[in-house]
Amino acid sequence: MKIKLLLFIFVVSLMLIGYVNAFDIKTAFLIYTFEEGAGDKVKDVSGNGNDGIIKGANAKWVKGKNGGGLFLGGANHSINTTTVNGVGKTYFSECLWANFENLST
Repeated sequence: MKIKLLLFIFVVSLMLIGYVNAFDIKTAFLIYTFEEGAGDKVKDVSGNGNDGIIKGANAKWVKGKNGGGLFLGGANHSINTTTVNGVGKTYFSECLWANFENLST
């Protein structure tokens, strides 16, 4: 049974490989790298000027998986931007890496 399941997952994975597209930084409308390390703003490195403002009293800069990171320790923490230049295109993708410390709350 386990071998059939692994074989099924492998075959489905091979079929999906054709749908993977490379990330093109020239067409991105928002990229936060969280490399600032201090302050209450995050810089949009896409060149579109979509910088964000960090909201939340307990937000703090931390070491990330690859460089910097931002710890948002509660439900009332966010990164806000007034407008996002470039949104409105027909298709877009989003990606993030998150490290959840406690999912029970």
